[in-house]
Formats: sequence, C-alpha cells, structure tokens
Amino acid sequence: MSAHRTALTSLVLLTACGEPIRPESPLTRAQRQISAPTTEADVPTAAPDPICRGDREVRTDAQIQGIAHCIEITGSLTINDRSMDPVAWNVVEFHISSLAPLENLRVVGGQLEIAQNADLKTLMGLHNLTEVAGDLTVALNPNLGDLTGLSRLDTVGGGVRISDNTTLRSLRGLEGFDRIDGDLELHNNKLSHLDGLSTLRRVNGDVVISAENGLKDLSGLVHLKRVSGTIEIAALENLENISGVPSLRKVGDDIEIWGNPRLSNLDGLMGIKRVGGYISVVRNDALTDVTGAIGGATVGEAIEFHDNDQLCRSHVADVVDQLVRGVVSPIHFTGKTGC
Repeated sequence: MSAHRTALTSLVLLTACGEPIRPESPLTRAQRQISAPTTEADVPTAAPDPICRGDREVRTDAQIQGIAHCIEITGSLTINDRSMDPVAWNVVEFHISSLAPLENLRVVGGQLEIAQNADLKTLMGLHNLTEVAGDLTVALNPNLGDLTGLSRLDTVGGGVRISDNTTLRSLRGLEGFDRIDGDLELHNNKLSHLDGLSTLRRVNGDVVISAENGLKDLSGLVHLKRVSGTIEIAALENLENISGVPSLRKVGDDIEIWGNPRLSNLDGLMGIKRVGGYISVVRNDALTDVTGAIGGATVGEAIEFHDNDQLCRSHVADVVDQLVRGVVSPIHFTGKTGC
C-alpha cells in the first residue's frame, strides 16, 4: 500500500513529457509580474503644460474648464460666447456663466477680450491675472456688475476699452496700473464716477469718454498728468463740468469737447500747460464760461467754439480782454453775436 501511494505521488509530479513540476518560487512570480505587458490604465497621465502656447478662444463653460491649468497664455485670449450675436444667440452650446476655473492664470501674452457674454456677472476667476501684453477689451456684457476680478492686473501693454456694459457702474478693479500704453476708451456703460482710475498717471494714446450719461464730472482721474494723444469728451448728457483732472498738464494732440448739453464751464482745463493740437468746443448748449479753455494752456493750433447755444461772442471776448498774458493761439467762433 505504501509503495502504491509513492508511485501515485510520483505520477502527479510528472508532466506529459515526463518533466517534474516544481513549486514556483517567489522570485519567479515577481519576475513574471515585471515582464507582464503594461495596460494604458497603468501609465500615469502627464500633467498638462501650464504654459499654453498660441491663442485661445473660449465660448462655453467646458472650454473655460479646458484651459483651467494655464498659468500663462502666450497669445491672445478671447472669452466670447456670442450670446449677444443676433445670429448665434440661440445656439445653446455657446454659454459662459463663470470664469472661476481661470484662477491659475497670471499672464496673457497678447490681447484679452471679454465680450458678448450675456450671463457673465463678474470677472472673478481672473483675480490672479497680473499682465496683459496687448489690448484689454471688456464690451457688450449686459449683466456685468463690476471689474473687481481684475484687481491684480498691473500691466496693460496696449489700450483699454470698456464699452456697452449696460449694468457696469464702476471701474473699481482697475486700480492696479498707473499707465496705459494705448488708448483709453469708455463708452456707453452706466458709470457714475471714474474712481477705479485713481492711480492712472499717463495714457500713451487717446482718452475717449462718450455716452457715459451717469457722469456729472470727471472725478476719479485725480493723478492723470499726461495724455500723448487726443482727449475727447462727448455726448455725456449729465456732465456739468470737467473737474476731476487736477493733475493734467500736457495733451499731445487735441482736446475735443462736444455734445454735452449740461456742461456750463471749462474750468477743469485750467491746469493744462500745453496742448499740441487744437481745442474744439462744439454743441454744448449750456456753456457760458470758457475761461478754462482760453486762460490755461499754450495751444499749438487754434481754439474753436462752434454752435454752443448759450455762448455769445462777447463771453469769449471778455475772457480774452481780461487775460494778463494775452492769447497767442487764434480763436475761431461761430454762434450768437448779439447778446
């Protein structure tokens, strides 16, 4: 019986070819695991490059999420869901409700455009952005209430255009920079003051303020000293005076003031020492005091008064007669003469 059991055991330990089956050692098992083929799930996913090269245009929340890893975008960034576009407004997949995923973004190497986003109420998400190398445009965002999401932005290499944001009442959020290297354009928002620009000292292009019917003066531009281009103040229905720029000393090109029906005086120009081009004052129906335009700056070309309903030639002549140093620049006048 013992011999039979021994023979049976020997049979079990033989292979079909007669080779003995030996128990597998721990080393053999480890070697087999190392040499086993690797599946896709086993390969660690590389982190996306935080330097996002080229331009980016986003129109949906999903696309915003797709660039959430970007610390720098080397080209331009366009945030535009086209919801204000009459052709594309009903395209459901175009929709941006929040910029919160962009909290990592520090630098945009080209232009930054935030436009035509009907549901965007805040720019929070861009609160760590410090530099835009090109133009900054915020336009046609009807529910945008403030710009505080840009509070760390201290460098804009181009112009700044804030326009047609019909619920935007303040520029707070733009206090971070003291210079704009292009034009500053403010048009058709609901601004009641310009306090967000209180640190601005120089604009190396034009300054255009138009159709801002909540402004009664230009208070907020208290440190602006120099504008290299033209200043245009136009179509401000409730503007009463242009005070608020006490530090302004030099305008490289022209000053154009037109279509402001409640503007009564130009005293805000008194601190300016030099205007490289002309001063043009046109269709300001309540204007009666022009001392600020004539008595302050040296003007490279002419000073022009045209079609200001309440301004008589005698008002202009009286100011000229009272000036101690006289007027070097020619004065052109059309309007009332018999008053």
